[in-house]
Amino acid sequence: MSKRSRRAYMPQETKDYEDAIAGYWDGPEFTGPVHLDITFAKEGMDVTVEDAMDGSMSLRADIDNYIKSLLDGLQKGGAFPNDRQVVSLKAVKK
Repeated sequence: MSKRSRRAYMPQETKDYEDAIAGYWDGPEFTGPVHLDITFAKEGMDVTVEDAMDGSMSLRADIDNYIKSLLDGLQKGGAFPNDRQVVSLKAVKK
């Protein structure tokens, strides 16, 4: 949030990251509840999106920031219409 205008501010780097995630998604669009299994690592990340019905850290940012950008990017890319469909997730930062 901006202190002066009380509006949300998103750095260009975050926008670029979300756009890259959106561009990489080539899976189906889930229309119901989903579960995410995420591993963030310096070398990259591994993400599994599933239908919910069925050592040392080298990354410095807060894991919730990684998760938020990933969810926004997956939503932009068409993995699901709205990230509120995510009913559970497992996230690991290595």
